Amino acid sequence: MYIDNRLPKKYQGSRLWLAVMAAGSGLYLLIALLQEKSLLDFGLPLMERLAIVLLVLYFFVRSDLAEAYRKGVATRTDLLWLVLIFGVLSIYGTLRGFQIDDVILNFRDLGPVLAGLIGGPLAGAAAGLIGGGYRYSLGGWTALPCAVATVAAGIIGGIARRYWKTFTPLRLAILGVGVEALHILVILPLLTLGHPTSEVLDVIRHTFPAMSLVMVAGLIIYLMVEDQYRKICDMKDLVTWVRQDIDPDYDPDKEE
Repeated sequence: MYIDNRLPKKYQGSRLWLAVMAAGSGLYLLIALLQEKSLLDFGLPLMERLAIVLLVLYFFVRSDLAEAYRKGVATRTDLLWLVLIFGVLSIYGTLRGFQIDDVILNFRDLGPVLAGLIGGPLAGAAAGLIGGGYRYSLGGWTALPCAVATVAAGIIGGIARRYWKTFTPLRLAILGVGVEALHILVILPLLTLGHPTSEVLDVIRHTFPAMSLVMVAGLIIYLMVEDQYRKICDMKDLVTWVRQDIDPDYDPDKEE
């Protein structure tokens, strides 16, 4: 489809051909995902456990703390609260994970990434220290790489905030998969050298698809909640502007 779009107009396929190709590709991807056992066994249940994250994000985007970061007037106290909120969310991602031998299938990295996206690398790293520190305290042969990866996730989220002026579902999907790829495909093998390769590969096979799915879903949920709130605010501003245009004496601050 990409190549077809690059061809001269007269050589491009019809809309029907494009529709068939898109439907076929989507169906193939869906079947491939459904056949991935780890995705069915762990990915979907983890998605259900994101409900509390949605609730936290819903109230967060409506808070004065979030507004301070939108306006760029956040203080050190705001930074502290941001780190605490998303650090605790990172701990929750561990607590609500699944235990597989010594490995915890989780969405721990989501909190630090969100902290980084909102407050920058420092906020992301600090939230990652909270979540990663808790994971390290639980022990296990994956404790160190998981703790390090959680801090790295927050830093990467902060870097993304600096380079991306706006967030889109595609960008957040790339970010989510990239963070989990760094965690599971790079940091985990590097910091478990000497451990049986078969066990490391089993961890990768069980965790990467499910954790990537949940990470991407969590980031896109944040984007949707944030965008919805901004639309509500824009609508209120529009209504206020119209009423002031009709009645110059109208003062929204005095309205009950």
